Amino acid sequence: MHDRERMGLHLIAAGRPEKWLKPLMDAAWRRGGRRDYAQASFLVAERERSLELAGIPRGDPRWGQGWLASAYLRRVQGDIEGARKHLGWADEVIDPQASRETGAKLAMERARVAWLDSDVEANVVALTEAIQPFDDRGALASAFVARGITQLRLGKLTEGEADIRAGAAVVDEVEHPSAAAYVQVGTAHAAMHGSRFDEAAEAVRKGLAIARPAGLRFRVAMFLAMDGEVLRARGELDAARDAYSRALAMHQALGSGEVALMRSNLAITLMQQGHIDQAEPMLEASLAETPRGSFDFLRLVVLVNLLPCAVERGDWEAWEAWLAEATELGLERRFEIDFADVLTLAAERAEGAGEHARAEVVWGLAAHQWNGLDRAEAAASAQAGAARCRSRAEV
Repeated sequence: MHDRERMGLHLIAAGRPEKWLKPLMDAAWRRGGRRDYAQASFLVAERERSLELAGIPRGDPRWGQGWLASAYLRRVQGDIEGARKHLGWADEVIDPQASRETGAKLAMERARVAWLDSDVEANVVALTEAIQPFDDRGALASAFVARGITQLRLGKLTEGEADIRAGAAVVDEVEHPSAAAYVQVGTAHAAMHGSRFDEAAEAVRKGLAIARPAGLRFRVAMFLAMDGEVLRARGELDAARDAYSRALAMHQALGSGEVALMRSNLAITLMQQGHIDQAEPMLEASLAETPRGSFDFLRLVVLVNLLPCAVERGDWEAWEAWLAEATELGLERRFEIDFADVLTLAAERAEGAGEHARAEVVWGLAAHQWNGLDRAEAAASAQAGAARCRSRAEV
């Protein structure tokens, strides 16, 4: 137990609970940043008990600070509904103008929940609100990078790369390993969107060199997954499968809320290797873990990835249902290499099965993804696929 945590417990025992609110809040955020979610949650609960003992009304912003921390802790552990609830409570009582630090954290949490809800436009707005108040230079750099990654996924490649460079410039001013590692995450994303695979691999290497010595296990897991992305883009599917498997195992060990996403990444590689029978149970498990309204971005990923499985078993009713829901969740509003790859695979298989009208639709979606990713050759190939299927469907 750290000194600030011990101080808080002593103050409660001495009958002065209101005095330990800040030490415990600081300690909870620190524990959360180290992925010690159980201890962080315990500290937040103890802090709430102190607020009650001190008779502090629930309209007081100090309650909001705890609810904000709870929103973060629930989100990272996959409880998106709980995160939304606590974030709503925090929003009602926190005045962002009263504390720059708290206001920035509130905006960042709004952005992250919006991302999980597949509301990318709201994500950009909230990140923009977060950037201005940050006094913490590491947090400011991370906010720039997060907005940059979102811009890339909206197909705004110039704006996204500019934000990531801005984050890198801020990191150069301070010693902040977590933010420095996150800049490499953003750099790898930008390189992947630009098909600069050697640059992406170098960013992964640099990121691991920062994250491993600093004990940033969640960042290490992120880089292992990104290594899988680079290897898969290069066609090195066996190596990609190994990288994704290691990333999945690490997220499972950390109790991360991104286990289902890692499982989905692994499933894509299995499908590209022709092992749809192995991929489908993994995807169905992920879909069951993400009911509508819980983690809509992940649900969107899984729905898209299930399309080749529907072709494999000739289940066109499932194909139509999954594609309709994916469209509702914003498939056409965001751009992901995974979407482009899987939609291409699904279109190829549907065309091969003689379902030309269905294949035409998905070839069109694939072309839209490749265009948004600035991959002109792949987009042209997908457009040709759509035209080919259209002519065959009309016969």
